[in-house]
Order: sequence, then C-alpha cells, then structure tokens
Amino acid sequence: MATAFLLSIVLSIGINGVLMWVAIMIADPGNRKNKVHVAIGWSFVLLGAQMWPFVGFILGFVVLMLILMNYYVIGFLRSVLVIIVLAALQIGLSHLLEGFQTA
Repeated sequence: MATAFLLSIVLSIGINGVLMWVAIMIADPGNRKNKVHVAIGWSFVLLGAQMWPFVGFILGFVVLMLILMNYYVIGFLRSVLVIIVLAALQIGLSHLLEGFQTA
C-alpha cells in the first residue's frame, strides 16, 4: 500500500516535471534555464504546495507563477501561456491514458 503511494508520488513528480519542461519549451523556446532536471525539482516543490487541502490550487498557482517569473525570468503573459499549455498537456495526457484503463 505504501509502496504504491510512494510510486504514484514519484511518477507524478516526474511526469509533471517533464510536462512543465515541454510547456516552457513551447512558450519560451530560447530560455537557457529550462532543463529537465530543474523542471522535475520545481515539480516537487509545486506538488508540496498543492497538497494543502482547499488552498492547494491557489497556492500551487501562485508558487508556479513565482517560479516562472523569478527563476525562469519569463514575463507575466508568457507565464500565463506556460500555465495554459501545461494544463492542456495534462488534460491531453489524462485523456490519452484514460483509453488504457481496463473495466
């Protein structure tokens, strides 16, 4: 039980990190700070912010905006574009994986 929970957390961090890396690559292709291992590290921080009940969504959004604007030095509009692309990638991936579920 605990192993499955830890595996799901590790997979969540890894997948969200790669999706964040791709979203930044799409929104700001010339960003030199956009590295996969850095995005996975920030995904870990973002997951910690999102684990709070009820305020996790708002806190996660604020933390992601701060990461994008301060670490990656992306402007406000490009940061919003990164979040939109990230949400679209997550929704698309969830629909793709939904087809692999068995009844």
